Amino acid sequence: MAMVTGVRSGGFLEPASSDKGLAKLVEEMRCDPQVGLIEQVFRSNSTSAKVSIVPRDSDNTQHAFLAGILQDLFDRSLSSGLEAVAFGHQSHEIAWRVGNGCQYPSQLVPLPYGVATPVCENGKPVRVEVESEDSTLVLDRHYFWVSTVDASAMRPLGKSQFTGAVEGVWRERRELVKQRVKFGRKFIVGTSIIHAPETISTEDGRHVDFHARVAEACRAADAGDTLILSNERTIGANGADGDYKINVVREGGDCRDSAPLIMLIDSIDSELLLAAGIPPKTVLEGDAVGSFALVTQQMLLLMARIEGLLRSICDTFDRDVIQSVSVVNTGTINAFSLDFTPLTSRPDDMATEIVKACLVSPQLSPLILSGAVDLPAMLRAAGIPISDDAAERFAKLAPVAAPVVTPATSDPENAGSLTALPTEAATVADTALNGAQIQSLSAIVTSVASKAMPAATGKALIEAGFPTLTPAQVDAIIKPLMSFDAPTESVAMALPSKGWRLW
Repeated sequence: MAMVTGVRSGGFLEPASSDKGLAKLVEEMRCDPQVGLIEQVFRSNSTSAKVSIVPRDSDNTQHAFLAGILQDLFDRSLSSGLEAVAFGHQSHEIAWRVGNGCQYPSQLVPLPYGVATPVCENGKPVRVEVESEDSTLVLDRHYFWVSTVDASAMRPLGKSQFTGAVEGVWRERRELVKQRVKFGRKFIVGTSIIHAPETISTEDGRHVDFHARVAEACRAADAGDTLILSNERTIGANGADGDYKINVVREGGDCRDSAPLIMLIDSIDSELLLAAGIPPKTVLEGDAVGSFALVTQQMLLLMARIEGLLRSICDTFDRDVIQSVSVVNTGTINAFSLDFTPLTSRPDDMATEIVKACLVSPQLSPLILSGAVDLPAMLRAAGIPISDDAAERFAKLAPVAAPVVTPATSDPENAGSLTALPTEAATVADTALNGAQIQSLSAIVTSVASKAMPAATGKALIEAGFPTLTPAQVDAIIKPLMSFDAPTESVAMALPSKGWRLW
């Protein structure tokens, strides 16, 4: 069976409806800005995590190409995969493409919750049934990705993080917000008591609900309009005019203190975050969260919460997408590995800057060459894949020779002093360029190689900026650039042309 190269469910889903149970609840809860804040906290921290997909055979150009495709696909689809936070699971259709001697997913199309139902066997999804009004489309293995959150053997399709405690606190908060609206009307606008007949007859003999008409007019008056009522009066006992038939009495209007209600809403805001597993101190500041909380510890709790959600989604992506690509193209399920750096052990900014400096510096620091600083450990902590024999390779790097200090020869003017004899190591140390100089020289060489600067200009800049270099050394740097062609950026273009097999 050949792989399809498009999306089959797009037109099929057009007449389908997703207004079912949990979907309706999630839609209502997302109208609350505090629930939106919970989602943004989960989404922003998850998408900023370092997740890398690498081939186990780094020398295989085809595997390197597929790993790049999978990495880009994961980065683009993680946001839709995080919909599982609200629904427990989120189904996607895998659309395949053929090219560069292999078969790979071109996109992951999210399917609406309520019309896409994963079917599980032995605790794992085996197919996804997409329901329409009159038929059902079945997506078999290798054609779907079901991202799940909080899944287990008894609950393979995960659990919505909006239900349970979050839903209970949300409902209580919604009632408090309604009370805030009532507070504004009663203690700021005031309350109107209207004395009027229930129904009246119009000129054409129709009866209308007069209470509803007057109440609507009073609401318009509260909003700033003018309230106009009839000046018709009742007839007194002696035939004189009595009270107005329609009488409006305004009560209240005093501006009470709203601080207790505001404090209660602030407290329920923090409680809603806690119900979702988010320490309030990490996203809010106020009396409800305390001023002396251990921010570092609370950040660790937040990162552990995010890590649990992201780990689950990464596992499902590896199961449904990475292993499918591996099976289709290699016949095995473990041609690629997904590396996930735990958020709770992320390096700080200083360590990250040190790793960056080591990677771009043309000359390593003596501290690293001597083994005083464990560079492989730093790279692993930063989430950068390294080879198994990295430590041995660093050990083989030639150490920087130190200048040799020997006793001075007989010299009447320098009797009793020590003089550093001009050894070969000392000469190299005196004339070698430092790291900053090599970076500047590399920038000039890059500009000349990319045709952004004429070779003659580059040569003149090197001669002016690096007077210690001889003309022969400058020519040795510039001349090879005249016929230099930059390598292709695409690994796929370097793949050998060969036939591909259908799966």
